[in-house]
Amino acid sequence: DFTDQSLALTAWSWATLLIQDEPLMSALSSESIRKIAHFSPQHLSTIAWAFAKLLIWNPTLFTSIASQAIDKITQCDPQSHANLAWSFATLCRVNEPLLKAISASAISQISEWMPQELSNTAWSFARLKFQDGPLLTAIAAQALLKITEFASLNIAN
Repeated sequence: DFTDQSLALTAWSWATLLIQDEPLMSALSSESIRKIAHFSPQHLSTIAWAFAKLLIWNPTLFTSIASQAIDKITQCDPQSHANLAWSFATLCRVNEPLLKAISASAISQISEWMPQELSNTAWSFARLKFQDGPLLTAIAAQALLKITEFASLNIAN
C-alpha cells in the first residue's frame, strides 16, 4: 500500500525524468486524492510539483491539494510554499484562497527563505498576475538583504 511519501516520490521521479506515463500518473492521482488528508505539507507540494512539471492538470487533485495545503499552511517550510505557488503558476491556475494562505504564512517566515524560494514565489505570483502587495514587499526586502546570494538563475526567474 503506497504511503503519501511513496506516492509523492514516485510522481517526483517520473516528473524529474520527464516521463509521461498516463496510466501511472492517473493511478497516482486517484490514490493521492483518496489519501490526501494524510499527506504532509512536503508531500502535498511534491505531488503538485510533479504533476505541474509534466503539465498535467487534474482539477480534482489540485483542488484537494489546495484544500489540504491551506489547512496545513503553517506547517509548510519555505520550499513547500514556493513549490505550491510554482505548481499552480506553471499550470496557469489561480487558486485565490491558496495564494492568500501562502502569502500570509510566507510573510511570517520570510526571513528564513533562500533566494530560490523568494524568486520562485515572486515569479509564481507574477505569472498568475496575483498582486499581493504585502508579500511582494516582504520578498523585495529579503531580496535586498540577500542579493549577493542570488545565483544568475534566481535573477533570471
